[in-house]
Amino acid sequence: MHGAEQRRGVITIAQAAGDGVDRRTLARLAKRGFLVRHSPGLYLPAGRVPSARDQIAAAVAATGGVVSYGSAALWWGLGGDEGKAHVTVSHRRRPRSRESFTVHTTTRSLRKITTVRDGLRVTTPAQTLLDLCGSHEDEAVPRAFLGHCLSRRLLSASQLEHFVRQQPGHAPGTRRLRALARLVGAGTVDSSAELELLRALAKAGIPAPTLQFVVKHNGRFVARVDGAWPELQVVIEIDGYRYHSDPRTFVNDRIRQNALVDAGYTVLRTTPAEIRDDATCLCQTVARTLERARAARAA
Repeated sequence: MHGAEQRRGVITIAQAAGDGVDRRTLARLAKRGFLVRHSPGLYLPAGRVPSARDQIAAAVAATGGVVSYGSAALWWGLGGDEGKAHVTVSHRRRPRSRESFTVHTTTRSLRKITTVRDGLRVTTPAQTLLDLCGSHEDEAVPRAFLGHCLSRRLLSASQLEHFVRQQPGHAPGTRRLRALARLVGAGTVDSSAELELLRALAKAGIPAPTLQFVVKHNGRFVARVDGAWPELQVVIEIDGYRYHSDPRTFVNDRIRQNALVDAGYTVLRTTPAEIRDDATCLCQTVARTLERARAARAA
């Protein structure tokens, strides 16, 4: 089944029907050992170990809902969320959550807040971001997803601003979403670097830094840095060629770094290219630096 191949081997009854394969044929293929019935309404090729995406597809098949919340973030390519699957259904329906998935309800039209991706209906990037803002106490999660969407052009600053204007003020997560939109719109966060850094750090299990942190020493202003772990006195700076290549900025960067070191801070420097192409190595460096800082403070 060509459609099944596009869905990485996950086959639901509805999807199979779209490929011209009925329930009896699916059951016959399972009986002959070509397919394995993973859960009601969902089959996998024989020998396939169910992945997080398979679990999400199974939840959709069981409830008739759409992929949402952390599962939608994973479906859009963020990675890292392999816990319970999350699906959203209309408030008129009442399927129960199960051990392997959580069911959310909404009064909004599912057609208006979803799109089809990889064979399943999933909440749009903007709606997924709103859901994450309303369901996660840790702000690093929605920030990481926003960085992922912006850097991969799944969502633009103008699209985010338009979406925010349409949201009622009482909707869960709206206040946090508006704050993120303001940061992006004001240029406080670099959509292709700082937010992508947050995504990489979150995926590596590293606590998110405080963005645009103001460093002071003996009550005097030292610098505003791209990111910082203030309690460990570690900062990270992202040097984009566009803003750091002229001779004057080059000199000022060195003076600024010396001032940070003099104030007792460890300074890490990276670039948008490193964040994009070698995030694993960068995260390992950050993790080791933070660990050394913790050890020094504990000594």
